[in-house]
Amino acid sequence: MFPCIVEILKDKVFNNKHPILVGMHVLDGIMRVGTPLCVPDKENLRIGKVTSIMLNGKPLNEAWVSTGDVSVKIEGETTIQVGWSFDENMKICS
Repeated sequence: MFPCIVEILKDKVFNNKHPILVGMHVLDGIMRVGTPLCVPDKENLRIGKVTSIMLNGKPLNEAWVSTGDVSVKIEGETTIQVGWSFDENMKICS
């Protein structure tokens, strides 16, 4: 697992619960398919694993800071919901 810090893009929550579909930007590190994600500000709340990364309709295996804005699918905890379990303005880490 590679460490990363990511953020959800403002107004880019396409599905707020299982599976979570959001627009994201990598702030630091490398986000790869299979990366587990958590929210440090919510006592390291585990939100699931990255199951796909898309850029301009094309699948990627990983996203870097220089990749730009990507669409991400996160699957895992079925009870986690963006806007309820954590705020979309919070930083997310691997």
